[in-house]
Amino acid sequence: MNNKDIETLFTYHNASGLDTEMFEEIRESAQTLGKIILKYGRQEVDVNTSIGKLRECIYYAIASVVVPKLGD
Repeated sequence: MNNKDIETLFTYHNASGLDTEMFEEIRESAQTLGKIILKYGRQEVDVNTSIGKLRECIYYAIASVVVPKLGD
């Protein structure tokens, strides 16, 4: 895994009809943290697990924003 992989994983791909600013902010923050994990992580398995958990966290963070808006 490298910085380019982190940028791809945590770049927001626009969902139609939703305000993208909040999603971009969440993903940009995740990108920053992912790069820090890569920079300082020592064990590849732990780095990969950390990035996987970060992806899961972002998934739920975005879902917490989107799901309530679906009923609007």
